[in-house]
Amino acid sequence: MLMTVAVNKANQLVSIKQVERGLKCDCFCFECGEQVVAKKGEKNEHHFAHISNKVSCNINPESILHKFAKQVIMEEKGLTLPALPNSQSKDNQVWQFSKLIAEQSVGSIRPDLVASIDHGMMFIEIAVTSFIDTDKLDLIKHLGIQTIEIDLRDLLKQNIDIPSEEARAYILNEVSNKKWVYPVPPPAAPVVPPPALVPVLPHTHTHEQPT
Repeated sequence: MLMTVAVNKANQLVSIKQVERGLKCDCFCFECGEQVVAKKGEKNEHHFAHISNKVSCNINPESILHKFAKQVIMEEKGLTLPALPNSQSKDNQVWQFSKLIAEQSVGSIRPDLVASIDHGMMFIEIAVTSFIDTDKLDLIKHLGIQTIEIDLRDLLKQNIDIPSEEARAYILNEVSNKKWVYPVPPPAAPVVPPPALVPVLPHTHTHEQPT
């Protein structure tokens, strides 16, 4: 399979469409790190090739998406998120982060992104194939740190290039695929059925028999 993505010197994901041809692309293989050349001729499909001419690496699309999502969030330093479960407001909000660190250990867990916010920190977990399990959720609850999980599985099913501006907009602005893991959403109030109506029988008069 042809390689259509690589990483630049800043370790950012780039598409073959975004770079100059030849070695001017100044890029490296996403998988093995070898320098690559951008093949952008007139006949063949544009792609990256190892400078050593070895066979193209097999690049997992899930890994590409996971890296790209972290990249765009760190570049934007913000996300549109649903309202917090314990908030009176039910409106989506744009959260701004003063600082973001990827893969930083906090206690015994290592979130995808640790974001600095006004009142402390929050965790951002990017889910493509693996999601927060019970053990990790227990650790998050123990730390008491706000945590959002972003489900990007559907993005792989759409006809959207990764990386691209369209994919970037989806990651930053789509809300239906984002859920708060902590604070835990309150349980839904039980539905209490209305009391059963007791039929009212018509009043009947009884006449006493004369003695």
